[in-house]
Amino acid sequence: MSKKRKTQRHKGLSNGKTQRRSHSKRTTTAVDYLLPFGKPDGDTFQSMINPEYLLARPGAGEMRPTLASQLCQVLITAQNLFGERDHSYTFLGFEFVNGAPRLLRQHDGKYLIIQLYLNAMHNPIQAYSQIAHEGVHMLSPRHDGRVSVMEEGLAYFFSNWYILQYFGVMPPQSELKSYDIALELVDKLMSKDAHGIKKMRQEEPTISLFTKELVLKYYPAISERTAEKLVAPFDKG
Repeated sequence: MSKKRKTQRHKGLSNGKTQRRSHSKRTTTAVDYLLPFGKPDGDTFQSMINPEYLLARPGAGEMRPTLASQLCQVLITAQNLFGERDHSYTFLGFEFVNGAPRLLRQHDGKYLIIQLYLNAMHNPIQAYSQIAHEGVHMLSPRHDGRVSVMEEGLAYFFSNWYILQYFGVMPPQSELKSYDIALELVDKLMSKDAHGIKKMRQEEPTISLFTKELVLKYYPAISERTAEKLVAPFDKG
């Protein structure tokens, strides 16, 4: 999993700020958010979002390309691999933002929204990859939103594996070194024992609260230095 195909990151994006309503200035619309990605011919879009993300046949029970159905498959798969999610958190839905994908906490922190980057609006591989990544963060969210190197690396590892497993391609990769380092550290663990995360969560359910001692208990072959790096706070850099 450590050999990855690099993709160019979007740069120079607009800040997405909405102008105040006035007679002289129009309000920023959803179309304006897409301008950095190239405005199509005409003044409007046929569809702002891939219709398959939202449209389904009445009563359809099989797995579908909708965002909700894909999240279901992501959570089922992630829980089978890494242990049950924290059911005290309530998922509210999806948003598209002109910024990095993330798990957004609402109200008292117990309500969760998955925010997807604008580049996922018409690109299913982008969307499902981002959902898979955030799905791992949904297993054991911290109220303060802080994550460890291990959790971020695990989310990156899982999103790569999930897209390759179900769609046969590698998803776009981050160009930030911090993510590569986190991925490589987790890849070492998974190659030694793919069920180690699940075992550790039976003792400490919150991934980002794993201690060096707990990691070494289930992965005694790794060095103390490696264990320390894994449980350290993740810094995107």
